[in-house]
Amino acid sequence: MAALRERPPLEKRIQPVKGRAHFLQRREALRTRLDRAALRRLCKPENARELAEAMPDADTSVHALITGNFIFADLLGAVISIHGKPQSMTIATLSLSKKNVEMISTMLAKDPFPIFFLISHYFSRTNKEIFAALQAVAETQPALTIRVARTHCKIALLDYSENAWCIETSANLRSSGNLEQVTILNDRGLLNFHREWMTDPGLPTQ
Repeated sequence: MAALRERPPLEKRIQPVKGRAHFLQRREALRTRLDRAALRRLCKPENARELAEAMPDADTSVHALITGNFIFADLLGAVISIHGKPQSMTIATLSLSKKNVEMISTMLAKDPFPIFFLISHYFSRTNKEIFAALQAVAETQPALTIRVARTHCKIALLDYSENAWCIETSANLRSSGNLEQVTILNDRGLLNFHREWMTDPGLPTQ
């Protein structure tokens, strides 16, 4: 017990995030206008290519952190840009932005493929304008399916003939200004497992 008492305080043992991402750890209310401008400058879609180029082979995984240099939706766009369109893409997210909706719309207009969206019930009720914009895309693009459920999951499944990429993450599609973790696996069984429950019509909606 004596040895434990001699250890320095926790705040001295945990080193703060260094470099340009330090402001990401502040509370929203404490961020300055310069902080927010810096965050917008860091969120560059082209930065997602570095991770998209490191997608794992079968039965391997890639682990990464999104520190604010791009948003999660940019990773999906980069994967498709580099590896071509998948046979299907299945996404679960708590929230998304107008720019995310525009990206999906552009993607489907250019070269349609099946996209299934599982959206949080909470988001559909509190962000009606963005949700309506996504519904409008689905009305003109039969390849897009939307389902609302009581979910907090953030998962993206990209199904290719030779790859079954499963992305499990803390990040929503849009930027949150937080440090986010990403795990990418190439596992057909895992993809099928996630897709089965994500598309289950019995998911709770209220």
